[in-house]
Amino acid sequence: MTTTPKAEAKFWEHAKRVLNTAVIFKKRMIERKLTAGKAKCPICKEETLHGRLVIGSAAGRHRSSGGAFRMWCDNCPDVRMME
Repeated sequence: MTTTPKAEAKFWEHAKRVLNTAVIFKKRMIERKLTAGKAKCPICKEETLHGRLVIGSAAGRHRSSGGAFRMWCDNCPDVRMME
């Protein structure tokens, strides 16, 4: 099974948007010292984007990057990320 270059480019564009959103969301949560946050989803612009940040010893190997992070949207099934 092969993919077309157009479909592949569309996939990577979406992946970059989700990754950039997660990086910005995590950075703001760390700056504000929050463990849970909500924002407007940049993809669907309709529903809420949720984020959870686990800090301290519970974060395990993610402690050096500020904590373990999880993000998801109520509406978009393909906007999910776990670090």
